[in-house]
Amino acid sequence: MASKLSTLPTELIELIASALEPIDLCSLRLVCKEVHKNTTDCFGHTCLTTFRTDLSRKNLQKLEELSRQKHLRHHVQTLLIKDLRDDLRQFYGLGEGFSLHRHPSGYLLDPLPGVQMLQGILLNRLLNCRSFYIYSDYASEESYESGLLMPSDAVGIILAIIAETSLPVKSFSVDFLSHGTGSFDAQRLHMPQYRKPEFRTGWAHLQELSLEQSMKSDAFDWAMDLVLHATGLRKLSLDFQHQNSASFIDRLSLTERLPGLQELQLSGASLTVETISGFLLRFCNSLRALTFRHVHIESGGTWVSVLKVLRSDLPLLERVCVDWIRELNSRESEVYPGAYASVMFPKLSDNPVVPGSQGRRFKLREKKRAGEKRIVGASYHGPEMHVALGILASSAETI
Repeated sequence: MASKLSTLPTELIELIASALEPIDLCSLRLVCKEVHKNTTDCFGHTCLTTFRTDLSRKNLQKLEELSRQKHLRHHVQTLLIKDLRDDLRQFYGLGEGFSLHRHPSGYLLDPLPGVQMLQGILLNRLLNCRSFYIYSDYASEESYESGLLMPSDAVGIILAIIAETSLPVKSFSVDFLSHGTGSFDAQRLHMPQYRKPEFRTGWAHLQELSLEQSMKSDAFDWAMDLVLHATGLRKLSLDFQHQNSASFIDRLSLTERLPGLQELQLSGASLTVETISGFLLRFCNSLRALTFRHVHIESGGTWVSVLKVLRSDLPLLERVCVDWIRELNSRESEVYPGAYASVMFPKLSDNPVVPGSQGRRFKLREKKRAGEKRIVGASYHGPEMHVALGILASSAETI
């Protein structure tokens, strides 16, 4: 039986549907066949753009079913790989329902039915799914059941598919820090795969790369290769958890060829002014957006010096963000070696508008410290960037 809602113009039904939360949109689609039909595109855009999977047999079967629905499968753009169970106090593992075989060093051995199944889906039917997000919110992989996959295995699986098929991946994210400890087991990766010509062909299409993980020595070369082989990379986000950050950035800076980055985010890093300056100068003709979050300046340098470098050497910069940045405390370092001071911007709250920018203003991040509000971060997006950077430098104070 048709609903009165179905008598409305299609455009109005789509507008109503676009304003609903996913659960309410699904309820709306049950009203009648006509409404169900007229909200198909909105449903796909709202609910299917990202498909969540734990790589279990049951879940991959659902993904295969979706991939066979021609009117819906083109909406799937991102594969989010994570544990889907509700009880986060215990890790149940990924890949349930498949038999696994490992090399003594730790990486998975072929053939893997689940991997072959996923590879076929991506290669033959989900032609728009070229972004991958692997997420871990657990402290350690050592306690995981041997018969199940680890998040580090999931990283290896996606990269292995790229190496086998030259899949033109668009975006790749490893997030082991948002709610986890960053523990990443590089022994779960089969390194020779990522040096194959087929892998480099697919990886060259990559536009966005995010590595949020502990940068231990066993993952160092692997992460370096991911950056350098992404010749088309435009956006890079690195969170080092303050492990080997200076060594990694210095080594990248000395590389003969680097991608022409337009956006860069550095987090959880301890760097010198010289290391930051040398690295940023490699992108002086391309970089448009820059973020520093939880970055410490070492060896007596200051954030004022860094901001002056940005002002003088990055002429294309359109967006900048600094958040929870620190530098060595010159007043206390003699008594307490390694003591850091937070860099804050108290003057910005008085007048956050950037002169000559047609009213554009800083967005400020405030936190209460010692009973009063402090400006712990600031971001700006707009014209007159050299003016904005000058204001940031003049308002910076260590506390």
